[in-house]
Amino acid sequence: MARSKRARAERSARLTRAAFVALALVAAAVPSAALVFLLPDYAIAASLLGVLCGAGAIAILWKRAAVRDLAEELVPESEREADRRWEMSDISEHFRRTADGRRRAEAASEAKSRFLATVSHELRTPLSGVLGLSTVLLDTPLSPEQETFARAVKTSGELMLGLVDDMLDFAKIEAGRFVLNPQPTPVTRLADEVVELFATRAEAKDIDLSADVAADVPATALLDGPRLRQVLINLVANAVKFTDRGGVTLRVTREPRGLRFLVEDTGPGIPADAVETIFAEFSSVATDPVRRGSGLGLSISRRIVRGMGGDIAVADRPGGGAAFAFAVPAEAVPAPAPAEPRLDGRKALLLAPAGLAPAAAARQVADAGATLRATATPGDAAALAGAAAAAGEPYDFLLVDPRAVPDAAAALATIREAAGRRMAAAILVPPGRRQPEAELRAAGFDAYLVRPVRRASLLRIAARLAAGDAAFGADPGDRRNSAPAPRRMAAGLRILLAEDDEINALLLRSLLVRLGHEVTEATDGETALAATRAGRFDAILIDVHLPRRSGLEVAHAVRAAEAGEGAGVRTRLVAVTADGRPESRELAFAAGFDDFAQKPVTSERLREILAPATRTAPAAVA
Repeated sequence: MARSKRARAERSARLTRAAFVALALVAAAVPSAALVFLLPDYAIAASLLGVLCGAGAIAILWKRAAVRDLAEELVPESEREADRRWEMSDISEHFRRTADGRRRAEAASEAKSRFLATVSHELRTPLSGVLGLSTVLLDTPLSPEQETFARAVKTSGELMLGLVDDMLDFAKIEAGRFVLNPQPTPVTRLADEVVELFATRAEAKDIDLSADVAADVPATALLDGPRLRQVLINLVANAVKFTDRGGVTLRVTREPRGLRFLVEDTGPGIPADAVETIFAEFSSVATDPVRRGSGLGLSISRRIVRGMGGDIAVADRPGGGAAFAFAVPAEAVPAPAPAEPRLDGRKALLLAPAGLAPAAAARQVADAGATLRATATPGDAAALAGAAAAAGEPYDFLLVDPRAVPDAAAALATIREAAGRRMAAAILVPPGRRQPEAELRAAGFDAYLVRPVRRASLLRIAARLAAGDAAFGADPGDRRNSAPAPRRMAAGLRILLAEDDEINALLLRSLLVRLGHEVTEATDGETALAATRAGRFDAILIDVHLPRRSGLEVAHAVRAAEAGEGAGVRTRLVAVTADGRPESRELAFAAGFDDFAQKPVTSERLREILAPATRTAPAAVA
């Protein structure tokens, strides 16, 4: 550092001397010019006099600079060493302050992460009860109205859970701990499930909602499914929120580099000056507090998509509304794809309100080799049916959305009369409000489809109608027909459930009993340990945040007792918690847990985590 300072000083001295020379030359030139002007007859003598003056000035200034440099060199070494020590201490102080600032920033970031994790846990715990019990409720016999209400409760809970996850994701992104995990993902099923999450809300607003997956999209692709689902949920939720007329469509198409996702709506659109600002944190184009939201969804979605190797942007949509599109690399994963029926040469007629859903249905039917003509009024539908019959090219089947007509049965009768024959027909019913089969048959319909209509369901019902199948056709995707009751596991287990929250304990106990297990309960860590000493269990489900002794301490104690017995017995331990952070998982596995279940826990997840214990259970419980 001292050497560097000396070099800078020498460079400064040289520059100073050069400046002195320049000033001296100016000083010489000015009197010379003046003398030449005043004494033109003695110009040569005047010039020589000016030069001599300048040379004298240069000599004097140079001498003064040299004397100053010599004075500097005569400064005692002790003083120069003191200067160097002062410089080094100043630099050390600068580095110390920088390091302290970095440590404080890291501590603040860690404190923020802990705070958000705590808030997430406290919010997830009651939400787990809401979501879990609404799921159990939906597995019981309900009237269509009750089922609609229960699904609305579950959907609201899922949206609330999404807000909690947004907070955590934002904290992870800010801390640089956001990691993607590509896995084989069923693309069509994911798109259908995202759309169906908002079916009840779309029906309440009387708008269309549909998923349109192109036929060449691979059945399974290598993607981070949960993160992709998060992005699509955010985009569809926004589209449904801001659309009051028309509809919303989620389209998936294949591209050379992967898959392209497009969410378009017929809402008010996005102002040109807000196209980029909407992707900023805590930003929203909505002024209504009810519609505004957290302002994090689009920002997080863009970061996720960029992490996947793509980008999300507002796309052009002719006719108004908004459209968000992004493409991400996605490698097709070899997997058996379900065979879809072909409709080559068939003609379909759709009576439905104008919107995006009829166009999506037409594309899906066209992929199967058929043509579909959509119209919004029963009069137009009857005219089309009559004209086609007169031309000898009748329609093979009819799809009727009752939202387009005041009386679906009367409209069907009118269209059949115009066609001159009993055209096979299916009715599109809203989710959760399907009429009994007998009533639909009495109205003249041969099948029904639940809105939003799945591609697979549409093609299967269309094939039945085109083939003239006499049996009534129920939507293959209707949960009321396809959702089986929870299957009891082959061997019942003796399970210890250690959970201090009453609602979550009720939920987990209900799910475990429905799976055929015998459940013993404990509400704190000490009671749980006492139960393990009093008897043996095939599996123990432990809330990590138990009172008296934590779940981690209980796990340590159980593993220590097993090691002391030396019999090679290992009880399956499952950590159950609302905290899904990677560090929490690592702590759980380090404590001796075999698996980790984040709340809310579903029946299928319980079946999965208990399967190893079922295989090693000595005998079934009667």
